[in-house]
Amino acid sequence: YEIYQCDWSSDVCSSDLHSMKVMCAHVEAYPSWVLATVVPMWGLTAFAGASVAGIVGSRMSSIVLGVLILGLLLFNLLMLPYPTWFKVVMPIMALAGLVLGTKAGSVSRFKIKSDK
Repeated sequence: YEIYQCDWSSDVCSSDLHSMKVMCAHVEAYPSWVLATVVPMWGLTAFAGASVAGIVGSRMSSIVLGVLILGLLLFNLLMLPYPTWFKVVMPIMALAGLVLGTKAGSVSRFKIKSDK
């Protein structure tokens, strides 16, 4: 069986999932409107993750999650040929979501308490 990498937003389809050249061509084919819809989704994901980590764990859990998310995001942005505006806006949106989520998780009235 062959697995094809296709995306509804671009015309690039390939069965070579491990080729950086194919992946770069795939990313370059993204229309700007697709990238613009991804920006708030990353912000909401960062917010949700940080707030849940703060509720279930502690403020430090939110911070650790934030470092992981920002690290992976920066790794992705540096490896693939995204437009400059996207490389600038994405870390700002993710960081804003993480900061707000950390604050929301640390002041939540729904803290999970252990029996100890």
